[in-house]
Amino acid sequence: MTPSPSDRDVTRVSEAWLALQATKDSQYDWAIDTAETWREAGDYSAMARFVLQLCCDAPRDDIALIGMIGVSPLENWIDGWSDAALALVEAAVDNNPVLLQALTFVWTRQPAVRERIDAILGARGETRA
Repeated sequence: MTPSPSDRDVTRVSEAWLALQATKDSQYDWAIDTAETWREAGDYSAMARFVLQLCCDAPRDDIALIGMIGVSPLENWIDGWSDAALALVEAAVDNNPVLLQALTFVWTRQPAVRERIDAILGARGETRA
């Protein structure tokens, strides 16, 4: 098993992923590939740190970008590690407005997960986007 990436590596991937979304410049495609590699390898820690880093790095007023975080890496992370991911989201969401907004864009096929997301959002006066 490959060791989990360093915090510096996660930050670098987050910055490149955000740059790709903003510019559509293919020089940043590697960021999506790297995150997908972490997901496929079952690296919960890398994916958790990546999603949280994205939410720290993303501008709070860019709803389109926050939506992209929700429908892609956040949803993938929640789909892969439902209970563990949602426990971390629930613990972090009150102090991370970007994470809360991104969560409104998550539409998973798992009914129990959808219900839990709805409960997290509802408790904070939010609904799905």
